[in-house]
Amino acid sequence: MHGRRTIAAAGAITLVLTGSQVFALTTAALGKTPAAARVSGNMSDKNAMPPLVIAHRGGTSDRPENTITAIKSALAQKVDMMWLSVQVSSDGIPVLYRPADLSALTDGKGAVANHTAAELSRLNAGWSFSIGTRKGDATYPYRKSPTPIPTLADALDAIPPSMPVLLDLKFSPLPDAAAAVAKTIGKAGAWSHVRFYSTERDNLTALARYPQAQLFEDRDTTRTRLAISRLTGACQSPPAAKSWSGFELRRDVELTEEYTLGRGISPVPKAVMWDQRASDCFHTHPGVKTVFFGINNRDGYETAMNLGAYAILADSPRGMMAIKNSLSSARPSPSTASHGSVHSDSPATAAPDSRVPGPHAGAATQDSAAPKPIGQTSPPVPLSSAEPTGPPSPRSALANTGTAGALLLSSAVAAALAALGFAVVRHARRHRIR
Repeated sequence: MHGRRTIAAAGAITLVLTGSQVFALTTAALGKTPAAARVSGNMSDKNAMPPLVIAHRGGTSDRPENTITAIKSALAQKVDMMWLSVQVSSDGIPVLYRPADLSALTDGKGAVANHTAAELSRLNAGWSFSIGTRKGDATYPYRKSPTPIPTLADALDAIPPSMPVLLDLKFSPLPDAAAAVAKTIGKAGAWSHVRFYSTERDNLTALARYPQAQLFEDRDTTRTRLAISRLTGACQSPPAAKSWSGFELRRDVELTEEYTLGRGISPVPKAVMWDQRASDCFHTHPGVKTVFFGINNRDGYETAMNLGAYAILADSPRGMMAIKNSLSSARPSPSTASHGSVHSDSPATAAPDSRVPGPHAGAATQDSAAPKPIGQTSPPVPLSSAEPTGPPSPRSALANTGTAGALLLSSAVAAALAALGFAVVRHARRHRIR
């Protein structure tokens, strides 16, 4: 029975495809375990550079998120970049806070936009931060030692200008909010080392009006390209040179099949969103930076490293920097890396990773001519021209089997196909799929 196939995940990942053959292949590919993901990630590559570590909300597992306390802790761990969530108060002051309601993390309630900056500063941003995971064993250390909601200006003042800052805009798309953020960035002289991200495309559009603004590719474009790559093997409009793109390594996915008389739903927990083909697609043009979100253990870090991620977003700077440092000691020195620019030592990082952009790396000048378009992409690239230089992927191998139903394969490809559940038999010194 032919019908419409839809893949959807938490966070509104949606893609409609047709054809039962594609459906059968991609459900297997999306549901791979971390071990199988290593097949695509070339885990034996000893020359892969450890990704830079970004402190997610300053390090939400180590300290109360989006606070000066968290920022100082992350700096002490010598992280490479800082990721902070921004909203705007009722009197137009950008502050650090993520959830929709203040009751989620503080001793207050209501929306940030309904309070003045002065009112917000009197709230305890560490109210809900706990230590201990067992029932009845949790303690709340910041209830006796409050840490306030800081302004964006306070946060920028606490971070050395040599450290890149990634701002996640969490407010509803409003031109006045974007203008308030831009005013703060300009007053702090921070345009050169700040980059903007948002799940709301309109927020990026509003910031793009400022020629100095450096932006991530919008999430809709990143998500669509990833889904199409994982489901079909095609590389659709790879990012323009020097773009930044970010997405989770794994996402819970719900696969929905719609047909004439009803609908079937198959949950796919922790579906792998990145593989080698997707990474190759994103890196079609020079200077593209990919950031893998939600990397909080060694397995995820190594997968990101061997898929060529430039950086990873980590909840615990303390734990992830230990992993990065242990792997860096066995890899080539950062000074031999072929990409990125070098900046001088800062108080936060005595021996900085040479791939961390300096204060002016990639930044537009104050006199930049025109706003940059959001989600700027190149013309669509056919699958054949986007093939990696190494052995063909399982998807391309299947596409070329034709009517014979068999194909001679290298050992690497045979291992990858076997991991996907296909029957692979050894024939002389080659392999054959059937």
